[in-house]
Amino acid sequence: DVKLLVEDIGTLKPTILCAVPRVLDRIFSGLQAKISAGGFIKSTMFNLAYKFKQFRMMRGAKHNEAAAICDKVVFSKVKEGLGGNVRVILSGAAPLATHVEEYLRVVTCAHVLQGYGSHGNLCWIICLATKSDVHDRDCWSSSSKY
Repeated sequence: DVKLLVEDIGTLKPTILCAVPRVLDRIFSGLQAKISAGGFIKSTMFNLAYKFKQFRMMRGAKHNEAAAICDKVVFSKVKEGLGGNVRVILSGAAPLATHVEEYLRVVTCAHVLQGYGSHGNLCWIICLATKSDVHDRDCWSSSSKY
């Protein structure tokens, strides 16, 4: 069921989340709705944490160094909602709105990458490679030619 997609992602616990922009827009909208419904104090705390981490990241701080306390107290709930393991979000098939990309980069503590047009196929090829395929081909070893 499409309406339960975000819950399914949380159950799956992906490390690399591959999605089309519409799915990521749905995640963005769902987060916005939950933050608004959380009341004044929670939404203010979330927005302050977001602005602080966004500012630090724009100044060159890495994800894990930008606002560790905000990640632990505020954004960990977002991360857990996506299963807790997401390190990379790949968006393909069409351009992802800039504000959605930036928002997800801050609140999910993950790198957000886009590939569409001829690069879109690469996103889906990466997603289709299973963990066992990667280990069988030894494509991550330092001795690999590729």
